[in-house]
Parts: sequence; structure tokens; C-alpha cells
Amino acid sequence: MIKKLLLIPALVLLIPMKPVKAEIEGYTVTYEYETRLTSYYPTRANVETGCGLKYNNFDVNENGWFTYDGRLVIATATDYLLNYGWKLGDGVRTYEYYQELILNIDGVDYLAVVLDSCGICMTTGRIDLFVVDKKSIKDTTIIVKEITNDEMI
Repeated sequence: MIKKLLLIPALVLLIPMKPVKAEIEGYTVTYEYETRLTSYYPTRANVETGCGLKYNNFDVNENGWFTYDGRLVIATATDYLLNYGWKLGDGVRTYEYYQELILNIDGVDYLAVVLDSCGICMTTGRIDLFVVDKKSIKDTTIIVKEITNDEMI
């Protein structure tokens, strides 16, 4: 569910950051922050992600972004790389494979799932969006919302 805000001049609303209901029904935001979103596109069709899935397991949405079970496919800093001795940059957050996040890209909330690790993301904290080709590349600042699934609580 997407909520609209009515902006009234000279009126400032302070909205608490945590915890709040996510705009995607069934999830609660536990933490949010801003980071850079960049893109990754495969040069070979048989590339395998860190979690073991291949590109033929994914669909492509209208933006040319890969999806898995309706969620954007992303790579980022992972606990997996930490376990193999990779160093973590100051303030960088790590995630498990199959962990879900909400990414607010250009004002729109998208459910995403971590399916791969990204080495440079371990020091920068950025997130890589899997895209089908160069025309679908996205490079922008986004809001990342860490979430819990209300049905699993």
C-alpha cells in the first residue's frame, strides 16, 4: 500500500524513523539508512550468484531489473564474506543470503532480496541491483529499510 502525503506550506511533520510500518503491507521497518545503489549486469548467462541461483532462475521487470519471486535481486555486504575474512568498513551493515529489504528508489518502495555478495560493498556499504543490460543501469542514492516479516513474528 502506498500512502500519499499532503504537503501544507509552513507545516512540518516529524515522523519517527523506527519502528514504523513499511509501505509494503506485512512488513515492519526496524532500521533505515541512506546509501548508494549501483548496478551489476551479467556478461554470461550461466553466472551463479553467491546463494547458488543462476540467472535463469530470475525474471525481469519493466525496468530491466532482475527479480526473484517478485523481489529485486541485489548483492551487498554479506555475513558470508565476513566469515571468509573480508574486512568491513565503518558503519557498513551486512546481510544474510535471502534476507529481504525494502529499497526506496526514486520515491518508490521495492521489496528486494540479497542473493549475492559484493566485495566493494563491504567497504562502501553500497548495494548492487542486478540489471539485464547497460540500458537498465541505475546509479542513485536510495533509502534502505531493514524489515521483519509480520507473519513470521
